[in-house]
Amino acid sequence: MAQKNFLNPPIPDVLAQWRHYLSVLALGAGDRVLDVGCGTGDADQLLLRIYPEVAEVIGLEPKPERYAEAHSQAKAQSARIDFRAGDAQDLPFADASFDRLLCVDTLEWVADPLLAVQEMRRVLKPGGVALIVHSDFDTQVFNATNVELNRRIVHAFNDAGPRGQIGRELPGICRQAGLSLEVTIYPLVNTAWQPDLYGYRVAYMMVQWLREKELIPVGDLQSWLDDLAQQHERGYFFYSINRVMCRCT
Repeated sequence: MAQKNFLNPPIPDVLAQWRHYLSVLALGAGDRVLDVGCGTGDADQLLLRIYPEVAEVIGLEPKPERYAEAHSQAKAQSARIDFRAGDAQDLPFADASFDRLLCVDTLEWVADPLLAVQEMRRVLKPGGVALIVHSDFDTQVFNATNVELNRRIVHAFNDAGPRGQIGRELPGICRQAGLSLEVTIYPLVNTAWQPDLYGYRVAYMMVQWLREKELIPVGDLQSWLDDLAQQHERGYFFYSINRVMCRCT
C-alpha cells in the first residue's frame, strides 16, 4: 500500500512520508537508482520530480500486472525511468551497479528476506546508500472505544500476513547481510478519519483482508469501522503506525 497509487489522486500523508524517505536517501546529480518492489511506480515518478538531476531510476517489480501499470504510466513521464520484472532474491544486475537503492514495504512478501538484502548489497556501489524500510503492522494504534475488539483486529491482521512484524526484524537482517546502518522510525500519524488519509485506507484494507480470510466476523468488522467514524465525529480519532527505516551503506 505504501508503494501503490498515492500520486493521482494524492494521499497527503503518504506523500509526506515519501518526501522524507527520499531526503534520507541523499540523492545526487548523476545517481543511478534502483527501487526494489516498485509497485505501481509512484515513488519513482515522485523521485524524478523532486530530484531531476538523477541520471536514471529503475523499478523492479515481480508482479506482471503492477509492472505493466507502472511502465505505462511512468514511462510517459520521463525517459529516465525504466521498469523490469524480476525477483528481489536474484537481482538481474551486475555487481556495484547503483549509487542509491530503495526497498519499501517489500521484504514481507519475499521468501528469504536476508538473501534479498544480500543481493541489494551486491548491486550497491562502494560508498552507495540503500534505504530499506518496512512497516511494523503490530504497532498500529487506532483509538477505538471497543478496546478488546480493536486489539483483536490489529493483531489478527498482523498475524495473517507472512511477516507482519518484519519492521522490527529489519535492522538485524541488514546487519546479517553485512551492511552498516542507521536505524530511525518514521511515525505516520492521523487525527482525522477521512478517505484521503492512510489510516482510513488501511482500516478498510484490513477489513477486506480479514473478511476474505474469515478471521473476524463481518458484523464485528463493520462495528469497528462504525466506531472509528464515530470517534472522528466526537473529535477523538487517532491513528499511528511505525515505519522502521534502515539507512544502509
